[in-house]
Amino acid sequence: MKFSTILGCAAMAGLAACTGAGPRTNAILNGDGVQKLEYEPVQPYVLVDLSANMANQVSATLSEDHFNFFKDSGQAAVTIGEADIVQVTLVVNSDSGFIDFSQSQVSPVSTTQIPAQAVGSDGQINVPPLGRILARGKSVQELENFLRRRLSEVLVNPTVIVNLVDRRSSRVSVLGAVRGPGPFPLNQENGRLVETLALAGGPVGRAENYMLSLSRNGQTCTIPLERLYQDSKRYNIALRPGDVISVEQKVLEIQVLGATASNQRLEFDESTVTLSDVLATAGGLQNTRADLKGLFIYRDAGKAGMQSLGADTSGFGGETVPTVFRIDMTEPTALFAAARFQMQDEDIIYVADSLNADIRGVFGATALLAPVPADYVRNETIGSGG
Repeated sequence: MKFSTILGCAAMAGLAACTGAGPRTNAILNGDGVQKLEYEPVQPYVLVDLSANMANQVSATLSEDHFNFFKDSGQAAVTIGEADIVQVTLVVNSDSGFIDFSQSQVSPVSTTQIPAQAVGSDGQINVPPLGRILARGKSVQELENFLRRRLSEVLVNPTVIVNLVDRRSSRVSVLGAVRGPGPFPLNQENGRLVETLALAGGPVGRAENYMLSLSRNGQTCTIPLERLYQDSKRYNIALRPGDVISVEQKVLEIQVLGATASNQRLEFDESTVTLSDVLATAGGLQNTRADLKGLFIYRDAGKAGMQSLGADTSGFGGETVPTVFRIDMTEPTALFAAARFQMQDEDIIYVADSLNADIRGVFGATALLAPVPADYVRNETIGSGG
């Protein structure tokens, strides 16, 4: 009875020793004068147990679904805009011929090249003998046809050639790790993503080491640069005026929390990073603390990909589904699953504490204030009979 009483008191003292320096949770949540805002019910999520085969399936399915990108709406017609540089050439035929003073002869064709000029703020250019002509909003062919009709009123069988020298009104910008960053005009020859990157000289290194971001109308989409080349049918979309393309070093940021050797935010610049890579970098699990059945990966997974895996996503709004992946590290094939599971940017790894770790924590604190039970039995009970 004496032993039980002392042990119970020691345990209570141990629990008291575990108390932190600040207020208790209950004191904060239910303190006097606290005003609580209404909160939403517990957020639903999908739980996926990962075997080696499931890790393969998840990685293959969600790696593609993870990258949302702009849809290809096709190349827009190239039209002339304000500040564009336009050059007009007039060609006229005549049976009687034209005097060519440079060659001192009569030529049946007269060619007049009007100096290149910028489209004014009023959208017009100067075309003698017609004067100021509205060019803004017309395609090159439309402007040629318009000028030919008007010039036919004063010239015999005129031919008009319009050259859009510099399309300053419709440009895209290429920034970052490319050989020739800068603004580039959009036209039919380089109106798509791959062609524009080629004009900028391409990435300064291997494509698999970079991410490509496209910003348009306040929205930014990012994909691995190598995916653009591997699946150009999907990702080589037509560009729009004002688009900003950025090529940056690939960096995956992953948080590691819980019963691991080190809680930290890790950065990886490899093209493929697996769960085992991250755990090794973080120093592995704490053997005396970790719940080997409780290794979790938190991710906002794409809804389409989760549907492909068989999840019922009808109760989730938006384009992503809060998802928790679990690996039971006591299973013989767990390391295969960890080596096959591909991590994504902003993933969170959490390793739960085991129940034994909590118990050891209590008795560890108890040992600081009271005799260990075995020592007490030896000294007081066994020793008293001697």
